[in-house]
Order: sequence, then C-alpha cells, then structure tokens
Amino acid sequence: MNLTIGKVGYGIGSRALKKLVKLVQRGDAAARTKLQYEISKTGFDLSVDQIVKKVASSDHRKIWQRPFTKTTFQDFSSIPEKMRQALCEEAQKDIPQGLTAQIRKYAQCVLDGIKSFQRHKKVQVISIGQSPAVITEALSLKGIPTAICPISALKQMGKDAPLAMGSSSKFKKYIESLKGYGFDVSALRKDTDYIFLDYTASGKSLENFRTMLREYLSKGEQKGFSGVFVGENMQFLSMNKEVVPKALKKAKGVSSSFIEKFEETQLHDKGLKTLFSPIYRLPYSNLEQLRGVEDLPRNELFTKLKFLLFCGK
Repeated sequence: MNLTIGKVGYGIGSRALKKLVKLVQRGDAAARTKLQYEISKTGFDLSVDQIVKKVASSDHRKIWQRPFTKTTFQDFSSIPEKMRQALCEEAQKDIPQGLTAQIRKYAQCVLDGIKSFQRHKKVQVISIGQSPAVITEALSLKGIPTAICPISALKQMGKDAPLAMGSSSKFKKYIESLKGYGFDVSALRKDTDYIFLDYTASGKSLENFRTMLREYLSKGEQKGFSGVFVGENMQFLSMNKEVVPKALKKAKGVSSSFIEKFEETQLHDKGLKTLFSPIYRLPYSNLEQLRGVEDLPRNELFTKLKFLLFCGK
C-alpha cells in the first residue's frame, strides 16, 4: 500500500488499499485502525471515511492517481491545503525555476496593454494558436474571460485561401465548435470587446485569421455581424508588437530587455508554445479534425504549470 506522493502520484488505487477499504466497510475495527495509521503517515488532513468514500466511488481516479495527467483543472480548487502543498512540491520538480513569475509578469503586461485598446466595459481575450495560449490561461486566473482557437500554419495560406476558407462549410463547423474552447459565436454581445491575440513575426497569420472570420460573419446566419462586431467589437492584435509595447510605456519594474528575452525564449522558440501548450497543433488544412476539449490529450507539464500559477507559486 502506498499513500505517499511519488513521481506517479498516489497509489490509492492499489489492490491492498481496496481490500482494506472493504474490510472497513464491513465494520472491521482493526482495518480501520490500520487505514488511519496509513493516512497519518502522509501528513494529509483526511479522515478514514473520506478515503473510503473516494475509493468506493472510484473518485480516486480523478485526483489520486497521476494527478497531473488525469485531473481537470477544476478538480484542483477542491484539494485540501496540505495536499496542495505536496502537489506543488511535486510539480516544481518539472517546471523551470522562476518560470511562473515570468509568466505572471508578462501576462500582466498583456492585460495592461489590452486596456489601451478596450472600447467597452467587458472584454474577452482569445488566443490564436499555440503561441499565446499559456498567456491567456494565465489571464483566466486573473478572472479575465478567455478562449483559445486551436489553429496553426496560417501564414502558409495562399493569397485567396483565407476568403475561400472563411466561406466554407469546414470553417463554419470549426467556428461553431469553438464554443467548447470558450468562444461562442452565437452569443456575441455588443457590450463586449473581443480581443484576438497572436504572437506575430510578419503578421500574416493574424491577418489571415481575421479575413476568414470576417468572411464567415458576413455570410448566411451571421450576416449583419460584420459591421457591428468586426468593426467595433472585434480587434485582432499582435501580442508582442502592439499590446505589450503599449504596456511598456506605463509599466513600472518591467524592462524591455525582460520582454525581449521572455518572448525569444518562451514564445518565439519552443518553450510555452509547445512544451507547455494546453492545446495541440492543428493546421488550418485539417480543421475538420478539431477535437472536443474533453478529448484533448492532457499535457502534464501544462497542468503542473497552471497548478503552480493557481497556487501563486
């Protein structure tokens, strides 16, 4: 039996533990005493009845076994404080020291920069592709409504491809499927700014996405949205070339050298874009392969990173 935290999480699903729980359920006093002893060795504030309930209901599969691969982020908010500390220590083994502090610092710059572009009281920040995804996830922890559009390789599109794609049934289905990722095209509001962010070099990817979405919104059921929403409510901004520079003009304690280094090492190259990405790479030519959020392969490194951000570590 193993109730301690290790590289693979908790061993609470072990046969020995299940057998002990069954004995406890039958009223075996010796088994209850033994289980209480095993729990006390972990240092966690858990009762015998809590363990029995989790094992009996199979809830242990959500939290106890390999917590950073099988747990949804929402599960973490209900984890007892003592257990959070132990999980933080486990997560910190695989996250570069200082990375979470850098992400918070950069995300705050992004948030401050967005305020310069806001025209309405409410705002939703939507990341395009993998590059800005972790930053928008960090913004969500600040209470900012966010969404992610899994789409890649946009700069490789031909000259007329964005218009053709925007009016296609494939793109229509894709956009409507983004509701699971936080962007609900059927619930656009006039009192909300929709800020689409991308990390850009040439800016072609951002421009192509804007062209596709504008074309979609000007067709069929969405006709009429193009003037009201794309013109006034929707903005497509370069995170690194438009948003952050706005914040740098007013920011205190944030240097341009920090921004340049962070973008070069974490956004431009692999870093947050791939190693810690909450989404997978989805080329624009394969939009029909968009998976539901519940079917996404869990990125253990991203979950650990977000858990540490959540805990303020």
